[in-house]
Amino acid sequence: MRQRLFFDKIVASVGEIEVANSSINGAISEQMTTISAVTTEIQGLASSIDESSNAINEVTMTLADQDKQADGLKSMVGRFKV
Repeated sequence: MRQRLFFDKIVASVGEIEVANSSINGAISEQMTTISAVTTEIQGLASSIDESSNAINEVTMTLADQDKQADGLKSMVGRFKV
């Protein structure tokens, strides 16, 4: 009789462990889904930052080219006598 009660407690404990494991698995699944979504968003941000960086580089190069052209025009205009 005592052994039966002990066995029943073991079986009940195993059932509780199964329920707990199921809850843990659900939480892990939710966390994995969230981590995946966050990773996707971070990759999107990284791509946007890269595009912005490229655009800034293009603007910088354009401004440098315009500066050279302005210097050239100043030089040409400087040759005119008024």
